[in-house]
Amino acid sequence: WALSLLPYATDSLAISGILPVNLAFDNAGDAVYRDRPFEGSVATSGLPLSIVRVSGEPIGNVDGFITADMKITNTLDAPRVAGSFGLRDGAISMPTYGIEYSDVLASLSIRDSVLTLDTLQAMREKGSLTASGTLHFEKDLLTGVIRTTQFDLLANSFQVVKHKNYQVSISGDAELTGNSAEPRFAGNVTILRSSFYLPALMEEAASAQAMADQSTPMLVRATMPPDTLADTTGGPLVVGPGETDTTTVDWFDNLRGEFKVVIPRNTWLRSPDMNLEIGEGDLDLVKNGPDFELFGP
Repeated sequence: WALSLLPYATDSLAISGILPVNLAFDNAGDAVYRDRPFEGSVATSGLPLSIVRVSGEPIGNVDGFITADMKITNTLDAPRVAGSFGLRDGAISMPTYGIEYSDVLASLSIRDSVLTLDTLQAMREKGSLTASGTLHFEKDLLTGVIRTTQFDLLANSFQVVKHKNYQVSISGDAELTGNSAEPRFAGNVTILRSSFYLPALMEEAASAQAMADQSTPMLVRATMPPDTLADTTGGPLVVGPGETDTTTVDWFDNLRGEFKVVIPRNTWLRSPDMNLEIGEGDLDLVKNGPDFELFGP
C-alpha cells in the first residue's frame, strides 16, 4: 500500500508498506501471515497539527508541525520499530483551565526496545518547562512492559495555569525512575506565586462529583464484581519464582516516592469574605502505599 496526504503544497504525509496476506475464500487459517516479513513507514517533514485538531472545549487551539520518520519491520510476531517523531513551533491553548503554552518543541526517537525523549519544551511568558528521558522496554516497544525508566523534568518560573479563579507559578525539578513493577518518583518544587478563588473551586468540585455519580447507575455499581487477581477459575494467580505477572501490574498502585513542596509565601486563598496568605511551609508529598499522603507544617 501507499498513501499520500498533501494538505498544503509544501507539506505532505507519506505512509507505505507491505503486508503478506492470504485472501483465498476457502482459507481456514489466519488471513495475515504473522511470521513472514512485513514493513511499514510513516514520513513527514512538517504536517500541520491543525488538520488533526480536536475541536470544541476544553481544547481551544492546538498549533504546530508534526515531523516523523518511522519504520516498522521484521514480522508481526516480533516487530522492530525505529525512527523519530517530533513537534516544532507548537502551541496549545485551553482557556477553560487557564493553560496557554507557546514554543512547544518535542523530539522522540525509537530504536527497537528503547524510546528516548530527546527534548520536550514549553514556554509561557518568561518561564520554561523542559524534560528528557529514556524508556527501556522488556522485549520491544509494543509489549508495554518497562524494564527501566529515567525521566527528568525542570521548571523555571513556569506558569502552569493562569485563570481568573486560580493561577500557579512554579520552579523545581522532578524525576521518574524504576520499571513497570517498581516505579519511583522524586523531586522538589517551589510555589513561587499562586492564588485560588475558593467558591469557584468548590463549585467545580461539586459539579465534577455530580457528573461522576451520574455516569454509572447505582444498581450497576452495586452489581459490579470487585477487582481481583484471580484467573477464570476463581483461584489466585500463581507466578513462578523470579517471575513477574505483568498482565496484572498496576503502575499507579506500585508507584512510590517522595516529593517536597516549598511554599515560601505569596500563596493566597480568596473569597468574597476572605483574603488569606499562606506560606513559609515545607510539605512532603509521600506515596508508600496505594494513596498519596501529605506531611509537614
